[in-house]
Amino acid sequence: MKAKSFFIPIIFMFVILMSSNLKAQTEVKDSVKLSSISLSSGDGVLSQGLLFESGFTYGKDLVNLYLGERDLAISYLKSIANEKIYVGPVLEYYQNVPTIGIQMITLPLKNVSTFSWVGASAGNPGMKVELTKWKYLFFYQSVDYTFKRFSVSGVIMEYNGWQPIIDFKYKQPITKNIELFGSAGYNFFGQGHSLLRLGITYKK
Repeated sequence: MKAKSFFIPIIFMFVILMSSNLKAQTEVKDSVKLSSISLSSGDGVLSQGLLFESGFTYGKDLVNLYLGERDLAISYLKSIANEKIYVGPVLEYYQNVPTIGIQMITLPLKNVSTFSWVGASAGNPGMKVELTKWKYLFFYQSVDYTFKRFSVSGVIMEYNGWQPIIDFKYKQPITKNIELFGSAGYNFFGQGHSLLRLGITYKK
């Protein structure tokens, strides 16, 4: 069975399970609502090339879908601690292999947030899928500070080595619901390389 054929049904199962869980919630939580859509291109901290992102709210919970040139991922983050922490599973199809992981977002201070992601894969990315040989793949941790339209992120990522990264982002509103954004940063791993990404976001 091809990896893609194997992984897509898992995503559908994930959505079905999430839908079943919703039915058990209160009436307020009984619908999925679109919160944002984003399209961007360039070299970013976690992505390269074109990237489509969509975010949804599920009551107080968050559902995110990512579709890039190298990967497809969906996550469901449960809200806890009065919406100061969001944590949950993420399923991904990355360079020909399925991965599973956990994501967590924390909002400890007014303008400060953190994002954590750890994942395991069924084989090595870009090579043969090995469903009986799941192994640790990567770790990602960022601390983000936002001031008005500007934000700065300090990142440490472990993937083929420890990678310290810094990234700056600026958002420019165009209408009430649409904004352009640009980010620029630097990855200090190895010889180092610069990062640059441009995109547009629609928010409800």
